[in-house]
Amino acid sequence: FPVTIEKKIFYDTGIPSSAKMLYAYIAEKHKIAETNEQLAVRFNVTSVSISNWLSKLEEADYVKLSYSKRKRVVELID
Repeated sequence: FPVTIEKKIFYDTGIPSSAKMLYAYIAEKHKIAETNEQLAVRFNVTSVSISNWLSKLEEADYVKLSYSKRKRVVELID
């Protein structure tokens, strides 16, 4: 599926390329409640990689992590 990555994220050298792809996946769905393990299978990486990518995206204020009924929800910050 074709996705668009915003310029500010595309040119952000502090965000790894793979994390940008995860951002695009989240942006396409607007928010996700998948676990790191589920995302790791989807992206063919380890759950530690997913955790690192999400941390980078959260530190840069591109995504917000919240918890609802023991599930983590990841959504974009406008």
